[in-house]
Amino acid sequence: MSSANPGLAYEDTPPLSAPLRFFLTAPLFGLAAGLLLIFDGAVLGSRWTPGALAIVHLFAAGFMLQVMLGALLQILPVVAGAAFPAPLRVAGVTHVLLGLGAASLAFGLGSGMPLAIVSGGTLLATGLCIFLAASLVGLARAAPAQGASRTPRDLRFALAALALTTALGIGLALALGRGFALPVGLPTLVDLHAVWAWLGWGGLLLAATSWVVVPMFQITPAYPTTFTRFWAPATVAALLLWSLGLLGDIAWLKLTLSTVLLALTGGFALQTLRLQGNSRRSTPDASFRAFRLAMVCLLASLLALLASMVH
Repeated sequence: MSSANPGLAYEDTPPLSAPLRFFLTAPLFGLAAGLLLIFDGAVLGSRWTPGALAIVHLFAAGFMLQVMLGALLQILPVVAGAAFPAPLRVAGVTHVLLGLGAASLAFGLGSGMPLAIVSGGTLLATGLCIFLAASLVGLARAAPAQGASRTPRDLRFALAALALTTALGIGLALALGRGFALPVGLPTLVDLHAVWAWLGWGGLLLAATSWVVVPMFQITPAYPTTFTRFWAPATVAALLLWSLGLLGDIAWLKLTLSTVLLALTGGFALQTLRLQGNSRRSTPDASFRAFRLAMVCLLASLLALLASMVH
């Protein structure tokens, strides 16, 4: 363990080439999504247009997922002590499957080609299952967490949400590409898939890493212990109850839990901005300003969601 930062195992960091391949590939998917927007701005007229579905998955499965998994290859060993078995092999296989899967899925959704949708979904799910299995092996071998950090626990929550998102996604791919009979309506399953992907997987991962990254690299005070102790479990509980409300079509439960989730997400953004306001850095660098801008944008998006709920 590092003496400078107790609890962080820098010696377990995998070779740079393991995460770097994800970071180099991710911008290509962002570029593809941007080109689609440039040449066909009308695709955003509805969330259900083929172009909109393609753009969403170019960003989510192509750009964001690549960056998030690449980062996790570094974060899990260092922060949670969960060293990946054969990290270069896991990274190589996962990277190829994710890249091919995201490209095929986006093409299939944009063109309406069932075979590409099923192939892309299968490749993505296979790559994610390999990554999740390797993560579980690493976490099972990891020593018990030291200190008060909730990051290792909350990373487990995020990985569980990723597994659920993957299962929902492959179900949707089979429904669209093979006419697979769904136990619930397609729009309901899409909403479940989207919310568990963005807040369950993405939100929990962002929070879990922020508990360590913000104080360490942005030189801020630590997040309040009570806040980090309860934020992720409360978010998971609210997501589960919201899902029950959606599946059961219980309007009051959906509205109540949607409000709770908005409050929890807004609370995280405000808490982060408060800490950044107390940073001891004399001159904020680009990463600091980008993180702060992201929190402001997150709050703006929550206000937009709240406005849509009211109207």
